[in-house]
Amino acid sequence: LLQTASIVGHYGLGFLIALLNAALAQAVMGVAPGVFLRPAGDPKVFAQRAARTVVAVYLVLFVLYFWGAIVMRADGTEDTPSVSVAAVQGAVPVEEHVTSVDVKRSLDTYLELSRTIPDDARLIVWPETAIPAALNTTLSMMAQIREIAIEKDAYVLAGGAERGENGETLNTLYFISPQGEELDLYRKVILVPFGEYVPQRERFPFLRHFAVRKFDFSPGDQHKLLSLESRARLRQGYGGQAGKPDARTT
Repeated sequence: LLQTASIVGHYGLGFLIALLNAALAQAVMGVAPGVFLRPAGDPKVFAQRAARTVVAVYLVLFVLYFWGAIVMRADGTEDTPSVSVAAVQGAVPVEEHVTSVDVKRSLDTYLELSRTIPDDARLIVWPETAIPAALNTTLSMMAQIREIAIEKDAYVLAGGAERGENGETLNTLYFISPQGEELDLYRKVILVPFGEYVPQRERFPFLRHFAVRKFDFSPGDQHKLLSLESRARLRQGYGGQAGKPDARTT
């Protein structure tokens, strides 16, 4: 299904998710007894329409899934070596007022979880803003992330904040090599309204009451891909030797 992004982009994928959930919600309203949200009219007619909607939506998803499978096979993706990827998700709450204790707890949690990952993982992925601090200015924390990449002999994608040249705060993904080098950055371009910024905060002060935090993230300036070494090298390991980056991941 993700192959659909090449046609409709990430907005289209979001629409497909909303479409599926709306169809399921309509189906529930059609069969559940006594649902007060059901429109006025004959319940049987509503249930029939809900059933047709669900069938139509799933037919669309099936066609997209089938098309995506054809695209992946035509691209030769199935013939390439696989890469072991470990996704780390710590149950660390993000509060509005982040203290140094909160930041340390987050970092310690992700470092501890990363150490439990099997040694064959070639890529370790931390979530977006896993560390609620500007990692480009807190060098001691960045040093610990570099050390875990060296220790696990794997690439690390670590989400955190970044302090910009003009004092702005960016939602940034840090890409660390198995040698502990910072290879690249990705600064999030499309931010979530009221989650990462408040639209028209200056013009409409009352909107600040709906914000998650008291400051706004600033958007990055470009979409980009981050380069990895070839999949074969990633699978075999390389004993700390740098290779030529020729494969890419988003």
